[in-house]
Amino acid sequence: MTVVKAIVSVGLYFGQGPLYAGLAWIFRTVGLCGHHRRQLAVSVIVVPLIGDALQFAVQDGFLKKQELPSKSSEPVPETEGTGAQLL
Repeated sequence: MTVVKAIVSVGLYFGQGPLYAGLAWIFRTVGLCGHHRRQLAVSVIVVPLIGDALQFAVQDGFLKKQELPSKSSEPVPETEGTGAQLL
């Protein structure tokens, strides 16, 4: 995982110019330039809300993904009783 973090960090470092230019263009297009409180609200509330929703959707989709059982695997029979574990 460290290699992925390093690649992302280097990519963001070299891509920060276009990234900041794109964000400035979005702020100008939406009309947030010169409105400090609106910029703060968008930066602190709206953007993290969208990011969290996307992260939730990706993780939820990943966790709900069901793999097809392979032909070699057999179902494990359930044990009957009071719930005691077999060792």
